[in-house]
Order: sequence, then structure tokens, then C-alpha cells
Amino acid sequence: MLAQTTLLHLAHDYAERKVKERPSLKAVVLTGSVARGEPALGEAADLDIILIDDFIPDPSHEIVRLSDNVFVDAVFVRAADYADRKSLRAHHFIAPALNEALSLHDPRHYFDILQAAIRAPYNRPDNIYARARSALATAQRSIDRFSQRREDAPLADPSLDDLEEYRQALYQAGQSIILLSGQPGDTVGARKFMARYEAAARRHNPELYPLFLAAFGVGNLTPASFDIYLPEWSTLYKIANGQGAVEPLIHPARRGYYERGFHALIAEGHALNTLWLFEHTLATCVRHLDPVPDIWLGYLYSAGKSTGAEFAERTHHAEQLVALTDTALTAWAKKENVE
Repeated sequence: MLAQTTLLHLAHDYAERKVKERPSLKAVVLTGSVARGEPALGEAADLDIILIDDFIPDPSHEIVRLSDNVFVDAVFVRAADYADRKSLRAHHFIAPALNEALSLHDPRHYFDILQAAIRAPYNRPDNIYARARSALATAQRSIDRFSQRREDAPLADPSLDDLEEYRQALYQAGQSIILLSGQPGDTVGARKFMARYEAAARRHNPELYPLFLAAFGVGNLTPASFDIYLPEWSTLYKIANGQGAVEPLIHPARRGYYERGFHALIAEGHALNTLWLFEHTLATCVRHLDPVPDIWLGYLYSAGKSTGAEFAERTHHAEQLVALTDTALTAWAKKENVE
């Protein structure tokens, strides 16, 4: 079992190494599930670390394997990006990340002051609502673009870029409901996203989750499908890693982390709740492969996204999802007396 104390020790060790490499670091903080003290899903964990500096190195993203089950996922952020603290409170990603973070290095209390500015009004209903609205607005812009394209002409078969934008839109629509909790952990990584969204949707409007599945495309996918797909996913992941430059999403250090998460969710009866991350990672793998593997084509067929006509149907459900999410947010705001 991965102990919280062990993970925190590893995070501190990494922070110390980075400070020695870059004395200019203003702060190093740990965020994500380990900072929240959540049990490691599938006995595998990533240490989400933010390195705050006035100058950003290239590359600004670093992944470091610590063991078969643990890796560091670190990103550099400019201190200037955190200057407008009032606007940060309403940001759907930055505010939750900073609110839940644990300081690993903060010699001049820069982060203590920054976090206090976020935390003090964090759970005020107007700020919770603003963050939820921020996420939904991001989703709405993408879905509107797909809707306009569908009205102008029949949609062509979706490209990898189309599917990427569409996945991110659905993710933000889901996050907008999760964010209504307003507590530490109100945002979540990709492995637990759909499971947490299902729980949040049940609380705010039970019609949301089945509509999300319709928009994402469940089609002929069943829990039994994963007995076929997961071994092929693992094979393609390894092949894509051998093609040269590796994208951070499918870094070799992540493979076991993903696999353990998939198997843990399936064992808990949440097979369909692996779909968002499964497609996201699989799409990144096949982007590097020519010809396109049959598993990807078969998956798109099963998910109802292999043709323009099928994708148009998915986007129609997405429009309904965004509209129902808007209604849920408005109802919550009315109940909380948010103007």
C-alpha cells in the first residue's frame, strides 16, 4: 500500500533537488490527489508539482519516474501568471489547484500569501458559481463551433483534432458540475473524472450523466469490451513510445499508472467511467502511427464517432448536455442566492 507519508517524502525530495538546480525558484507546491490525502487509485500515484519562478525553462514540463507505481508530473509557472489574485479565484482550474496545494518550498512566504488570498473567499457561493461558469463557458465555445459547422454543411468524419477538442469540451462541461461542491478536491484528474462526475451529476441532476454518455458515445461499448481493448491499448502505448519524441500524456512513466487505474475502476464496476481517459490516451498513441491501427477504428465505430453523421449525433447530445448543465448551474445559484 502506498502510504501518504511515503508520497509526501518523495515530493519533498524532488522539491529539494529542483531548488538546488534552480535557486531562483520562488515556491514549489504539491497539488492533486496526494495533496488532498486521497488513497492512491490502483496503488499508483502521480505527484502533481507546480514550480513557480519568474523565468520559465524550455521545456516547462517534466515527468520523472520514481518507481513502477509513482512518478512526478511537474510544470513551471510564471509568478506573473498568479499576479491577479481576484481573477484567480474565479478560474475553474487554477483556483482549485492552488486552494488544495501543500507547500514544499516557500522561503519568503510567497505561496503562503498567494494561497491565503485564494482560500479566504474560496467557498463563497459567488466564487463557486464563477468557477463553474468559467468551465461551462469553455465547453460552450467548442460545442457552438461544432454546432455551427453542422448547420453550415454535413460534418465530415471527425479528425483526431476534432475529437480532441470535443473531449476537452465534455471534460469542462463535466467539471462545471463537479466544481459546485466548492470543497478541496472539487477538481479531479483524468483517471477519476468520470466517476466523480457521475456522483456530482446524481446530486445536482440525475439526467446529466446518461446525457454525458450519449454525447461522448457509449454505443456498443460494454464492460466486456475492455477485456479486448486494454491489452491492445497497452501494446499501442509501447509502440507509440518507440516512435521517437514522446508526448507527456503517454510518457512511459504513465503507462502503469493508467493501467492500474483502469483495472481498479473496472473491478469496482466503473468500466464505462474509464472511457474518457481511455480514448484520450489511445488517440494520442495512434496520432504517431501510420497506418491507423484497427483498434482505433473499431473503438470509434463502437463509440458512435466513426463517421460525420455519427459525430453530428454526438454533438447534438452535447448541445443538450450543455443546456441542461446551464440549467443546473442556474438552479444552484438561485438556491444559494447568487446574483
